[in-house]
Amino acid sequence: MAQLSGYTERKDKAEANGEEYRLANYFSYLEDYLLDQFPARDFFRSIKAVTNKYLYLQKDAGGYFFADGTLSKLDTELSEKAVNDAINRFNSILETCFNRGKPNVYFALVPDKNYYIADANGYLHYDYDAMINMLQNGLSERFQWIDIMDQLEISDYYVTDPHWAQENVIGVADRLLSSMGADKLASDYEYDKVSLNGFMGTYYGQAALPVEKDTLTYLTNEILENVTVTDLEKNEVIKVHEETYFTNVDPYDVFLGGAKALLKIENPNAATNKQLVVFRDSFGSSMVPLLIAEYAEIIVVDIRYVTPSVLPKLVRFKGNCDVLFLYSTSVLNSYGVFR
Repeated sequence: MAQLSGYTERKDKAEANGEEYRLANYFSYLEDYLLDQFPARDFFRSIKAVTNKYLYLQKDAGGYFFADGTLSKLDTELSEKAVNDAINRFNSILETCFNRGKPNVYFALVPDKNYYIADANGYLHYDYDAMINMLQNGLSERFQWIDIMDQLEISDYYVTDPHWAQENVIGVADRLLSSMGADKLASDYEYDKVSLNGFMGTYYGQAALPVEKDTLTYLTNEILENVTVTDLEKNEVIKVHEETYFTNVDPYDVFLGGAKALLKIENPNAATNKQLVVFRDSFGSSMVPLLIAEYAEIIVVDIRYVTPSVLPKLVRFKGNCDVLFLYSTSVLNSYGVFR
């Protein structure tokens, strides 16, 4: 049976990692499997979620909750193993890829939504200060810390998705650019806003709670429309913003094509010949476009999809480049996400 095969795969994987896979795990898996096969399952999941929340007064629905006007997901335990793994990888990247010249290296931490809403609404969360201390004490002294948390509030994030909304994070872009010594900031430029209605973020279906769909808005201008973005993995040119991707499984793919291992952005209208290298997770997809104007070239790397050791063979890093590590707390707290 398909469901037994799926259970066996999960059991084998857990045991390979030295974990116990109890019978309760199987019944949880079986419930998920049967729901996937059930017609109109989303409708019934929504009824169940609403009943649990408003009738039985459960604070979450399958690990998701609604507070302060937004959906979020419980994440209660700090994974020191995951954070230390990230620290070791980032330090190794500096030694492997940026061991010549005098690159300027920066790190910025993107808080997840729980940082702003969990404690105030009685939901458990891990110790963000402990994570920050681990990063600041473990990262190489070459990293310059850029604090962006005071530039954000919960309304800057989508309601149905974990990501921030691009139109709301100009201040974050300004903080990054000013800290990296840019002559002009993102707020010095004018943008046209293009809005796409009916954005159903990652949490919209998973939480099964009745909330309004979001509007996804991207910012563009003449500079962004005249850069060349090359997907180096596929050797094809893509757009900074691609509206047709709004119909993808993840509509957030509108920003820089979504999950991409390695991108090169060339800006012929840059005032300098500077190079920026950004190591990022998905939050960087909507942030990098706001940094483009100040650089002649930006290399965008996602080490969830490319092994760092091969990077020097694929791209050339200038000796005096700026290097920005931009990562969310949720990714750093997830062990095994990096290649």
